[in-house]
Amino acid sequence: MHYTNTVLMAVMVLAQTAGAQEPHSRVRSTAGPRLGVTYLGNYRPPNLLTGKKLSSVMTQFGWHSEQAVFPFNGGPTLVVEEAFLVGGVEQQALVPSVTFLVGVRARSGLEFGLGPNLALDGAALAFAAGKSFNLGGVSIPVDLAVVSSQGRVRTTLLLGYAVETPHEE
Repeated sequence: MHYTNTVLMAVMVLAQTAGAQEPHSRVRSTAGPRLGVTYLGNYRPPNLLTGKKLSSVMTQFGWHSEQAVFPFNGGPTLVVEEAFLVGGVEQQALVPSVTFLVGVRARSGLEFGLGPNLALDGAALAFAAGKSFNLGGVSIPVDLAVVSSQGRVRTTLLLGYAVETPHEE
């Protein structure tokens, strides 16, 4: 019995010591501009400026921010993203939207995310997939997003760049 207690105590001490020595995951925040094009299909968002009907394709311009957690074991990166876009400026339109995605990025740069999309005419579900390329420390993402709400589907192709934003300590 004494031997069992000694072994149990040794295992507990080793487990606590090992836990204290594990490296922590690393968090990185990035942000940058986005531009792209959206195919609206049968969806026609409200035009805030003119009230006119939009064509089936519109441009997108905006800003993207991201918080990424890099596990210490080198596994996939966990990502939370926010994208603020204004569409339709080439049609004298103002169609704002914001998308919040939670996803994962593989070491290869392939990424997937899912989350809500909010626009003036309501909420929708967004799914995005793409690939981020690293160009000298600058991330170049190319993403395809599909947004669906009440049987209406729109598809957006976005690209841009992102640079690391400093952390406040």
